[in-house]
Amino acid sequence: MNPRLKLSKLDCARRQLELAIELFFLERDPVSIHTLAGAARQLLQDINKHRGGKPLMTEIEALKGIVIPGKEEEVSRLFRKAENFFKHADRDPEATIDFSPEINELVLWEASAKYHEFTSETTPPMGAINIWFQVGHPELFTNEFLKQAQFKNAVLWVKSLNRIQFYKEILNAALLRGV
Repeated sequence: MNPRLKLSKLDCARRQLELAIELFFLERDPVSIHTLAGAARQLLQDINKHRGGKPLMTEIEALKGIVIPGKEEEVSRLFRKAENFFKHADRDPEATIDFSPEINELVLWEASAKYHEFTSETTPPMGAINIWFQVGHPELFTNEFLKQAQFKNAVLWVKSLNRIQFYKEILNAALLRGV
């Protein structure tokens, strides 16, 4: 018989997030990835509210001043549309969705950043998604960040590998470092 697990909300968020990241890099089912990532993000969002932290991108407060005034709730709903679709069928049991799996990278990256903010910890899977996202979306980051020699070297290395190879290399490097 397996022993019982005593878990905090942050423990649960970490476990969900790490598995979602692993599934992402192993190119597994994007719906399952999104569901796990969304569950982790929701735990982190709730903890964040209790701690008075800076809102996540999916929250209405974070959208003020970014989107047209009065449209914040609509944009927030769009962020959560797939997440809610994958969890609920009470109002629309016959509905379908046009899901874009690319959103998974953003959710995984944001949740990893929030987890790090709370714990100062970046696990190997979270480090992997951070590097992957930043290299894949340099247009989202400041010129100062992009000019760093470390970033330029990371770009060359990441672009030489496919997603699965990259993840295996990150995990191997973490094992060698004893992380």
